[in-house]
Amino acid sequence: MTFLVRRAAVFCSHSAGKGTLKLFFPVLLIFADAPKASGIRLSGDENAPSMKKIAILIAVFCFILLLTKIANQVPPAPPPGTAFSLKGVRVVQCSAAEITLVNRHQDPTTLEKDDSWPDCASFPPNEYLDFYLSRGEETKYLSSEASPWWRGVL
Repeated sequence: MTFLVRRAAVFCSHSAGKGTLKLFFPVLLIFADAPKASGIRLSGDENAPSMKKIAILIAVFCFILLLTKIANQVPPAPPPGTAFSLKGVRVVQCSAAEITLVNRHQDPTTLEKDDSWPDCASFPPNEYLDFYLSRGEETKYLSSEASPWWRGVL
C-alpha cells in the first residue's frame, strides 16, 4: 500500500458543469516516509525524493491555477451608468438643468439633470421621496416614490 501512496499523483481537472477547479491530492501522501521508519524497502524507493518533489511542484502549480481562477471572478469596476438611490430627500430647488435635494439632516445634494426627469411641478414641495437614479455625464431619472414613514424616525 505504501508503494501506491508513494506513487500517488496530483490531478487537476476542470469540471465543466460547475466551472470550478478541483484539486485531488491523497491525504495518505503524508505517510510516504513510513517504509523508512519501519525498515521495509519496496522496489522503486530510490526515486522517492524526486517523486515527492514532482508531486509538490504539481500541487503548487494547481494551487496557483486555483488562485488565478478565483482572482478572475472578482467583478470589474462598474461602468458609468450605474444605478444608485437617494432615500429620504425632498426637492428644494428645481430647474430645467439641475435639481437640489435635501435630506432630513439638511445636507443638500445638487444634481445635473438630463431629459429623462419629469416636470419640476410633479415633486411635492414638503414631501420626502426616495429617488432611483443612474450615473452618467448627467444624472438620469429612473423612478421616485414616497419615502416610508419610518425612515423619518431613524
